[in-house]
Amino acid sequence: FMVEELNRARRDGVVCIVDGTHPAGGRDIGFLPQMSRRSGMSVVASGGYYVDEMYPPEITTMSEAQIAEELIQDATSNPLGAFGEMGTSDEITPNERKVFRAVGTAHVETGLPIFTHTENGKCAEEQLDILESMGVPPERVAIGHLGSLVDPDVEVHTAICKRGAFVGFDRQGGRSDERNVPMILKLLEDNDVSVVEAEGRQIDPEFHEAVFEEEVAEGSTGDILDVLEKGYLHGEVLIRPSRVKVAKVVESDESES
Repeated sequence: FMVEELNRARRDGVVCIVDGTHPAGGRDIGFLPQMSRRSGMSVVASGGYYVDEMYPPEITTMSEAQIAEELIQDATSNPLGAFGEMGTSDEITPNERKVFRAVGTAHVETGLPIFTHTENGKCAEEQLDILESMGVPPERVAIGHLGSLVDPDVEVHTAICKRGAFVGFDRQGGRSDERNVPMILKLLEDNDVSVVEAEGRQIDPEFHEAVFEEEVAEGSTGDILDVLEKGYLHGEVLIRPSRVKVAKVVESDESES
């Protein structure tokens, strides 16, 4: 069943899935590569701790340095690609603050990015404050579940973006899309993000990536026939190129028999 789900996601354009299961939550490092090989989907394993109420009992008595060392040991002895889902409660508890400082230290040592769990967006900026105070660059952090922080003015979302971190619009599907799509569009519009023009144009390698080529009898080689994935600009800076299908003109054989 899981391979079928991964295959379906891959066909829909998903190229990578990050598994947020912690060691204490039943993470199976050997299982993930099997799913990746059988489905063709890239799967990234992660490590860390979730929220205080789900921490192992020993976290209370461990020092910040001991927790950091345990995280570093997990990251260096297992093929991890991230720390997460690092969570906080409605208000950050002393244990959660200690764990967040420790994962900041572990990031500095390993370079692994961090993705977080918030309680519907609560404490989002405080999470980033703690991580930055430990030397974590904002661009290596994704603050999670901000799609559940319903705000038509997207004030917190904008603040996180302006600091350089990623905003997590997750829990997609179903009725959540109705609230998230307008917020995403508002966030993009307010921050000078625009779509790369591609439809009906000639391919420009600076802004477009040719994924498929289709032979045609008319037109010009390099004409964009279809936009497979939109590209985006932040002002004049390219965020990602448009992925497109382009034409290759093939002359017909008019030789007489």
